[in-house]
Amino acid sequence: MRINKNGLGLTLGVGFATLHLLWTIIVALDWGQVLIDWCYAIHFLDVKYIVGDFDFGTAIIGIVGAFVFGYILGYFFAALGEKFGK
Repeated sequence: MRINKNGLGLTLGVGFATLHLLWTIIVALDWGQVLIDWCYAIHFLDVKYIVGDFDFGTAIIGIVGAFVFGYILGYFFAALGEKFGK
């Protein structure tokens, strides 16, 4: 089976980066703490995490890091699928 490793890497990279961008926007709008508290409450959890203040540099590093991690993961899964798939 032929799987496009670069294509899957880019797809997961963009997907991961997009999710991280959405979280960054939520934190920048100061909705992060409310969202985290709500997510834990609907799962009957009482864990206290504190969402930090928005920092543009940290946001960029996180988005780029998420893209790189997603790309590597997608490439790796495609390579495994190509090697072991029928």
